[in-house]
Amino acid sequence: MGITRWKNLCDRIDRKIKRNDQTLANDPIWQKDRVFFENHMLFLSAARAPLRNSTVHVDVTYPDEGSVRPLWLATEAFMRHVATKLKE
Repeated sequence: MGITRWKNLCDRIDRKIKRNDQTLANDPIWQKDRVFFENHMLFLSAARAPLRNSTVHVDVTYPDEGSVRPLWLATEAFMRHVATKLKE
């Protein structure tokens, strides 16, 4: 997924949040879910530029496992965040 697609995805989520803010301003379910989707977009935005770009392109090398730890931690945090809305 290229940077443009990541940006498009983040932009779509942002537009949906803004649309829901206008149409569902008094909906308690949306008010509760709003924070989840805002955080979802923030996680994706954070991964989009500094983490994604520097880890998938050939011009960057990682000498040891510790070098990619920030990416692992960010990915784990994102997955835990998404999992809070999953039901078994």
